[in-house]
Amino acid sequence: MPWPTMSDYQDAIQNPQLAFMDQELRQGRPVTDSLGLPRPITGGFASVYQIHSAGTKWAVRCFLRCHQDTERRYGSIGNHLVEVGLPYTAAFQYLARGILVKGQWYPVLKMEWVDGEPLNAYVEKNLSRTDVLQDLDREFTKMVRDLRRVSVAHGDLQHGNILVVNGKLRLVDYDGMFVPDLMGLSSHEVGHPNYQHPARSEKDFGPYLDNFSAHIIHASLVSLSIKPSLWRSSGAGDEQLVFSRRDYRDPASSQILRAMEDSRDATLASLASRVRSIAACPAVSSVPALGGSQGIRTLGEITGMFRSRDGGESKVLSRQQVAVSSSANGGGVLPSWLEDHLPAKVLEFESSFVIDRVLIAVYALCALVLARAASAGLLPGVVAAWGCAAGFVAAASLVLRKFARTPEFRAKWSALTGLRKTLGEARVTRSALEALSLEAKRLAREEQRTVCHAAAKIKKIGQGHERDQAKVDAWLQDRLGGLSRTYRGKWALLLLQEESVRSEAGRRRMRISEKYGRRQDEVLSHLQEAQAAISEERALVETKAAEEREYLARQESRAEALRQETRRYGRITLVDYLKRIVCFSQGIGRQGVGSSSRGGP
Repeated sequence: MPWPTMSDYQDAIQNPQLAFMDQELRQGRPVTDSLGLPRPITGGFASVYQIHSAGTKWAVRCFLRCHQDTERRYGSIGNHLVEVGLPYTAAFQYLARGILVKGQWYPVLKMEWVDGEPLNAYVEKNLSRTDVLQDLDREFTKMVRDLRRVSVAHGDLQHGNILVVNGKLRLVDYDGMFVPDLMGLSSHEVGHPNYQHPARSEKDFGPYLDNFSAHIIHASLVSLSIKPSLWRSSGAGDEQLVFSRRDYRDPASSQILRAMEDSRDATLASLASRVRSIAACPAVSSVPALGGSQGIRTLGEITGMFRSRDGGESKVLSRQQVAVSSSANGGGVLPSWLEDHLPAKVLEFESSFVIDRVLIAVYALCALVLARAASAGLLPGVVAAWGCAAGFVAAASLVLRKFARTPEFRAKWSALTGLRKTLGEARVTRSALEALSLEAKRLAREEQRTVCHAAAKIKKIGQGHERDQAKVDAWLQDRLGGLSRTYRGKWALLLLQEESVRSEAGRRRMRISEKYGRRQDEVLSHLQEAQAAISEERALVETKAAEEREYLARQESRAEALRQETRRYGRITLVDYLKRIVCFSQGIGRQGVGSSSRGGP
């Protein structure tokens, strides 16, 4: 169906009481321009209008074009954002019957209005304040890492979709957002070209989607904090910060990259090299995640940096060995963007164990006092034993409670819960697929029965047709024989009578053929209708089965990701927790390894 234009939405929103189904929006009033018309903020996919209702500001996103799975996508996005609870997103609600335009209902997105400055306006206003730009870069880097931690990719990180509110960042426009439940789908957009990799297409849709634009924005903010004049020389403003798509498509002829590399500042030269490196990545998915100020290297260079010789054979070191080698060689902490290319890190407890040790020490002291008192005859032995038991239960309960509240165990429990939920959903999906398979077989059997029944009817009709035709032939022969006997010698009259009888026989045959032809046509018509109905039902079953298989594939992919995640929590157990309390953790062993590495030859 054709979607309304911006002017159509403007006409409808002038009367909110008639235009909206939502009660809050019906009672609101739109923000208007100098002509008194609702003021839109128009993008590629939608027009956004601000509605004031009972002291609350709402953003109403009216779609200029929409896709069949828009409602499903926004449902998955909304559920995941509520689950992870990040401070960078705004609450929203997808209203399928949102706005009435020219007698027809269209969907809208009702969203919390975010009052803030677009990133480019905020940067331009603070070009002379290095500290503000550095704080902004730290906030942006933290936001990108937080999004990646919960497997969310905005899909169109650019200055217009990032608002600065009191120094904090908020994201708007979630049309191209990726969340784990959408794994396996394609994207409906490719983002702002000045912030996206040249190879970006609608097939690119995954948690890696923001890697390139994150590097570009980070490099722009750091560059401007060092050399504010880049804002003017690069032509920054409404469409870009520092870099544009020309710099990614042809880095060799980029004037801004050459100027940064030729500058005397080593950081600017390193940032220019970083932009060249990520632009040279063959695909969007191969761009590494943002990881601070470390330079970008290819995966071959990364693995080549950390190799050892074992009996003349080269092998790639593990994550822990890489960290130790990097530290021993003065490399410092391993860059976070490198972690995706290394084996999964096994997490350990990082909580403080002082309270646990004090609690155990207090319990041990009390137990010792009770034992001494019982041995000295100051307390009955039963009372001392019960006191020790009660103290043990209390201490154990407190330790178990603190163990259950550690962030590592809670993260492990969350991952295990998600895995159990996903596996349960996968079982339900498989059951639904089995039921759909049985339904498809039933429809095939029903169609076969219908065809056989119709064939039997057509055969019976044919037999009746042949029988009645045979009767006409017998009648014709009988009449002709009678005429021959009655009018022997009267040939002229005989010929006239014979012609009349043959004409009557022809008419009878025609009536018989028409009668049985109508019956056969009726049977064939019923057969076609039955086959069409069965085919339509089978198509619905096949479509539903395809959707269920696609959903099952995403569930299995998510389950595998959760399994890999749970493997990282192999040391987050009560036994390891107790070992850490009594100082028998593996962390000491790693410290010893690090010490021996630094002190070795």
